[in-house]
Amino acid sequence: MRSGDARPFAVALLALAGVLLLVAAAAAFQMTDAVAATPIDELGRRRLFTAYAGAAAGITGATAVVMALLLSTAHRVVPWRA
Repeated sequence: MRSGDARPFAVALLALAGVLLLVAAAAAFQMTDAVAATPIDELGRRRLFTAYAGAAAGITGATAVVMALLLSTAHRVVPWRA
C-alpha cells in the first residue's frame, strides 16, 4: 500500500463541499418548515424553489460525503495493482 493512494486533496474537497451543501439543506429546511401546515397551492414560487433547492443540496451533500469516505478508504480494501 502506498501513502498516496488516499488522494487527500480530493477527500478534503469532497468532504468540505458535502458539509457545506448539508448546511445549506438544513437552512432551506428551516425556512420551509415554518410553513409546513400551509397547502402547496398557497405557497409562493420562492418558497417552493427553496424547498426543491434544499432537497437537491441535501442529496448532493450526502453523496459528496459518502464519496469522500469511499475514496479515503477504498485503497485499504482494494490493493494497488503493480
